Amino acid sequence: KQITNKQKSSNNWGVALYRLATLKTGMEAEDLYKQAIKKFQQTIKTDPNEPRALTNWGNSLVRLAETRTGMEAEDLYKQAIEKYQRAGKENSSDYNTLEAEGYALLMLAKNKEEKEAKKIYQEAYAKLEEVYKHTNQCYNLACCSTHLKRTEDALKYLKISIENNENTVEAILRDDDWKSYRGNNEFKTITRKEN
Repeated sequence: KQITNKQKSSNNWGVALYRLATLKTGMEAEDLYKQAIKKFQQTIKTDPNEPRALTNWGNSLVRLAETRTGMEAEDLYKQAIEKYQRAGKENSSDYNTLEAEGYALLMLAKNKEEKEAKKIYQEAYAKLEEVYKHTNQCYNLACCSTHLKRTEDALKYLKISIENNENTVEAILRDDDWKSYRGNNEFKTITRKEN
């Protein structure tokens, strides 16, 4: 499916605003994410199912959600998931979008009560496992495994993700998903090897 020049221009402008926002903090970053969303919305007005714009819109919503708490964050994650699902219907082999959806589900689950969270973590796990099968990317799958108390999977995927250079050991050690693993000998061995 061809994207028109007008769509491409709006989408590219949105991507530029998004990238600039990632370099900023606070209200300046939030304002840029909101501007990016408006550009993606312009693209969607001319083609309601343009997958790149939907994915980019979802990414911007996730970044905004990360600056919020409670119901406000939850609503933004749900909006992002809806965008990713629409994009996935248009391009089912886009594993970057599927991974983004899995990440948004992972983050949404962190805002839920245990019973509901488990169901959302399981949904995220299935999506992230599919991504891993096709791309070998698995850091978010490893993180999701920690919440499902799948220790063996968590450590296996963590090791692979480090080998893939998906994240730095310093970032992993700061990641709250690994808080309960910091005393685990295998976790220490995996993260020590890479330090």
